[in-house]
Amino acid sequence: MSEIENSRVIGIECFLKDEIFFLYSYFYKVITGCLITGLIK
Repeated sequence: MSEIENSRVIGIECFLKDEIFFLYSYFYKVITGCLITGLIK
């Protein structure tokens, strides 16, 4: 029983890490894009 719970927790942690990395890279692209377009204008 504990092994199943542990694997579930590990799966949730991996899912959260993927989501955080995706959001971070997305916001990084948006912010750098805004800065670049702001500098060009």
